[in-house]
Amino acid sequence: MSHNIEPGTIAEVGIDREAAAHCLTLLSHLEGAADVQLWPADAGVWNNVVIEAVTPQQTYYFKLYRQFADIPNYSPPRIPTEQRAQVAQIAQTAAAESFIDNYRLVPAVLARDDTAFVMEAVPEAGSLLGYLSSGQCPEAITTALPAALARFHNAARSEYYVDTPLSDNRFRDYKVDLQYHNVAQSLDPEKGQILRDFAEWYKQQQECIAHGDLNVTRRKRLRAVCGIADRFARLGPP
Repeated sequence: MSHNIEPGTIAEVGIDREAAAHCLTLLSHLEGAADVQLWPADAGVWNNVVIEAVTPQQTYYFKLYRQFADIPNYSPPRIPTEQRAQVAQIAQTAAAESFIDNYRLVPAVLARDDTAFVMEAVPEAGSLLGYLSSGQCPEAITTALPAALARFHNAARSEYYVDTPLSDNRFRDYKVDLQYHNVAQSLDPEKGQILRDFAEWYKQQQECIAHGDLNVTRRKRLRAVCGIADRFARLGPP
């Protein structure tokens, strides 16, 4: 299948041609790929590329992993892009198997290669924080979501991933130091020590695949009711 990327079209919406071509290659065997529109999506600060691919039949998300960019005040470990992509693919695929009564909670990975993958989009997915802040509580939050997360954590035990990139703790430890030890320096000695003790305890916990960002104010962040932060996947406590 061939695609014609009109000059300027991709650049105008903020997608470089190399990423667009990579996306179209992985999309080529999926439904509606012959008539697709590409749009940039939020990729965070870790130099990934996320593209929303819209077809008449379905919407997909393409995630491409690149070398960490040089970001002021950040010095993450230089983990190979292939390893980072594999971590995200493993976590996304494992989590996608967690569903209750055919309610899809996590998008499935539909196509992949060494540095990127395409996953299905979830229609009308809303921010969990947004729901709660507005006083809403969809049924999925109190029933399907907790049950699926419990099933996911129970099934994705760490012993299944000993020989995978998930057992590499360098990025996890970097995040713990960045967001716990650094914050502890700004607290009084007693409170700071509590935070440092928790951080060191956390590093020793490797029961299953854990996901979501590490954040001092929120222990686990789910970016959407129907998604996980797969790029932060690691072995840790449920």
